[in-house]
Amino acid sequence: MALTPLLLLHGFTGGPASFEPLCPFLENHFNITRLTLPGHGAAPPAQGTFEQVVDSLAHGIPQPTIVHGYSMGARLALALALRHPTRVLALSLESGSPGLPTEREREVRRGDDEELAERILSHGLEAFMAQWERQPLFASLVRLPEALKAHIAQLRRSHSAAGLASVLRQLGLGSQPSYWDRLGRLGMPVQLITGAEDQKFTTTAQRMAALIPGARHVVIHDCGHAPHLEHPAQLAQLIINHTGGRHEVQLDQSPRI
Repeated sequence: MALTPLLLLHGFTGGPASFEPLCPFLENHFNITRLTLPGHGAAPPAQGTFEQVVDSLAHGIPQPTIVHGYSMGARLALALALRHPTRVLALSLESGSPGLPTEREREVRRGDDEELAERILSHGLEAFMAQWERQPLFASLVRLPEALKAHIAQLRRSHSAAGLASVLRQLGLGSQPSYWDRLGRLGMPVQLITGAEDQKFTTTAQRMAALIPGARHVVIHDCGHAPHLEHPAQLAQLIINHTGGRHEVQLDQSPRI
């Protein structure tokens, strides 16, 4: 029997390798595709509007698929499900957001992202990453094993300054339309996953779940913004269960880092 396709969309400064801790728990259940999003790694810079990028992603999906996205990837996954619902069998959003609700908020965020983009270009990637990694949002990652922390640091520094600057300008929250008033249109199964220590995104997910028909919001304890790194086995089990599977993942399986 052919495995159900699963598309994984990474976050800002991540890449396909971001999901290395997660994939061993999923690979026996799904045919997994991990994309390199625009502006990351060897991919071309992000070009066009946020929704033009989403439409380009949709054209590259050969068949309907389950979609799981993390952070920026979750925002793209949500837009993909809204704009191309026949391509998405089920939607799983990890630490995601439907955008900023007002044009004024988006305008302020675009200004902030432009400042960050200029800082990357003028000060270099290493200086930017040193500041980026100090955000309270990522505080819980200090508990990760040293090998995994090194893996993440190496991945974040594998990008180009120009590429990440293009992502901030084209795919940042300020460039994303607000999808708050469209959440009720989602007809596929939707799951929202957040870490208990990530109060901002947990609150956002609670609000989203109230607007999405049949949506399920799961909070993972002892976890921050990145459940796929902090609790990959638990996250994998949630994805399997959400998409109709009932097999238990092997919790003692070691990620291949």
